Amino acid sequence: MIDKWRKIVSGEDRSHAGLLMLCVFIVLSCFYRFAVWLRNLLYDKGLLKISKANHPVISVGNITAGGTGKTPLAIELCRLLVGKGYKPAVLTRGYASDSGFADEPEEIKLACPSAEVFINPDRAQAARNAESNSECNVFILDDGFQHRRLARDLNIAAVDAGCPFGYSRLLPAGLLREPIKNISRADCIAVTKCETAGEKEIENIRNRIRSYNSSAPIAVLRQRFVCFRTLDGQTLKLRSLKDKRAFVFCGLANPESFLENVTRSRIEIAGRRLFKDHHSYTAEDLELILSDSSNSDIIVMTRKDFVKVSRIAEFSGWEEFRKKAGYFELSLEFVDGFGRLEDLLNELGR
Repeated sequence: MIDKWRKIVSGEDRSHAGLLMLCVFIVLSCFYRFAVWLRNLLYDKGLLKISKANHPVISVGNITAGGTGKTPLAIELCRLLVGKGYKPAVLTRGYASDSGFADEPEEIKLACPSAEVFINPDRAQAARNAESNSECNVFILDDGFQHRRLARDLNIAAVDAGCPFGYSRLLPAGLLREPIKNISRADCIAVTKCETAGEKEIENIRNRIRSYNSSAPIAVLRQRFVCFRTLDGQTLKLRSLKDKRAFVFCGLANPESFLENVTRSRIEIAGRRLFKDHHSYTAEDLELILSDSSNSDIIVMTRKDFVKVSRIAEFSGWEEFRKKAGYFELSLEFVDGFGRLEDLLNELGR
């Protein structure tokens, strides 16, 4: 269903039915636009209450729906803050799969064990809980650009280089959560997933951002695989996987960037299976993946999928799967703009 919707809003589906649905979506997006405008107006005029935390708050979010790399960015910020002597706590809504399991908080815990994670749709309440029950001294608000109920000291908007402005239409006619001009609220813009974008594409993205926000620093980032971690605890160097045949599966809103990174690592994708975002994996899913991967050397998933799959594969009978399957440890590499972002982080404690 989501794939069909993406084909419609992207213009890929030019059938009569597809164009008719797009017209319906455009009408619906007018109502959505009004709701977003009214909500932001109420916050801007002080008619909706904004809570202030006792520690600095860094918000990481986006203006489009789908995977823009905001969770890896939040993880990278955790690591940077820990390196500066902070004790970060991540405040997250904890978007759950069908089974009720929230994968992104577990992914954050796996990638940055020194950061505490507090789950609550009301992030202002999550901040109060963290202040009462932890020794944290800085908050990272995950997926917080639209969550205006909690005041922030640094507002970071992530923009996916692959589809930066959501087809320039609001949901459900496009991917925009709110109008592009609202990126003016950002104190810093991070252009993510730039590993496949050319200099001209990045410059075009910069120019369009500058037309709405002329002052915020723009950081350009790309994802980089560091090593491969298997379910049975092995850590393999990337060069040991060169020319290996891999069966790839993932449950992401936007899997293209992940698949491209696997290919760029000089690993042959012998087969793949794509699931919906936040998919709740079952033992039957794993059996199917294991069967499909019989002619592959390794099974590759994302770190986000790993935290869910490991809950099944930890039991007896999954030894073959654990030995063969794993995920690439991911880090973010700043192509440009790291110094300006670091200046903003250094100002938090002043």
